[in-house]
Amino acid sequence: MSENYYEFAIEDWNKDKSSHNSSFFKIGDYEWRIYVYPNENNFLKFELYLYSSLKDTEYINANCVFFIRNSNGISFYKAKEYSPKCLNEKNDEIVFNNFIKAEELIINNEYSNRPLIENNKVVVGVYLRLYKDKVLININNTSKLIVYDEEIAEVNSQSGEKKISVTDFLKMSENETQKYDSVVFYKVRINNNFAINYIWKLKDSVDLTFNNCICVDGTTYKDLFASTDVSNLRMISCGLTNDEAIYIVCNLYPYTLNSVTFTNEKLDKELLVNTIFQNSSLSRDILILN
Repeated sequence: MSENYYEFAIEDWNKDKSSHNSSFFKIGDYEWRIYVYPNENNFLKFELYLYSSLKDTEYINANCVFFIRNSNGISFYKAKEYSPKCLNEKNDEIVFNNFIKAEELIINNEYSNRPLIENNKVVVGVYLRLYKDKVLININNTSKLIVYDEEIAEVNSQSGEKKISVTDFLKMSENETQKYDSVVFYKVRINNNFAINYIWKLKDSVDLTFNNCICVDGTTYKDLFASTDVSNLRMISCGLTNDEAIYIVCNLYPYTLNSVTFTNEKLDKELLVNTIFQNSSLSRDILILN
């Protein structure tokens, strides 16, 4: 893991009203650049670009905090954290829209009696923490743990089990993925690219598990379950909302569905059960909450 911050001064804020950009800088052996848009639909917008080339199987998990402060000191600032994001070869930017209203940049703060932009000057920057997940998987119910450097999909068929990277799984053709009877995703960061490649990859009546997976960049679990032919579905510690849980169960194909299990999810059980079974023909026996 590596972390650091970078900031740069904008000496003439009004010189270019379309955008400002930093010099190239390095954090974690990677090269970055910040772009600032003073007025995108009446809001300040930040973009952080990764300029270093990544391998097609390389992932960087990034936490970042964008900030803007008065150029005369650090006591008056505005900072916001961006949701954790997984960067890769095709997804190499972090965009923060609607950071602050443009008009608020020049309004005096009630405590300091100074604006963020003073004398047409301001300082902007980012605090960045980079890390790569280590995934611990218990093999064959023994105490032996194997550490993987990237996201893992475990796929099982009658001929045995196989552990591959999620990237490789999503690159498989539909004919390849549909030979598996069950698929387990461990600690996967689900973004739009994952959702697009995942849909239609699975065979009918597959057993499917999501274990400690999270959705990022506006993607939700609703993007994964559009009349999916699942036999047994398990969601474990995925941070589901009630709305997502209801949608998932109601949109699974009822004629192949045997069970849906939500484990360690903070759901309103009464709401979930009542809503699902008032609006579908599913049997109550298929839903397990623990």
